[in-house]
Amino acid sequence: MTGTGQLPKFAEELYSCKDDDLHLIPTAEVPVTNLYRDEVLEEENLPKAFCATTACFRRRRKLRQGHPGLIRNHQFNKVELVRFARPEDSLKELEL
Repeated sequence: MTGTGQLPKFAEELYSCKDDDLHLIPTAEVPVTNLYRDEVLEEENLPKAFCATTACFRRRRKLRQGHPGLIRNHQFNKVELVRFARPEDSLKELEL
């Protein structure tokens, strides 16, 4: 969750099992990008393309005037497309 930028930025919006330091994923991007978290991808093996569908979980705090805020819970399915590519090819990959 830290490697994909979800933590610490969105800590309040995540569902967490604090005793176990586990979190329900907010987007399919988290498990897909972590496939290579401890690796350096060789340029000749790029691009790599992935498609994932997962159940996602988020909570949103909605503030209203004079109200401390209501927490809205969301569970939804999401399809995520992730491409690992060279930075100079990013626009081309985005168009694909």
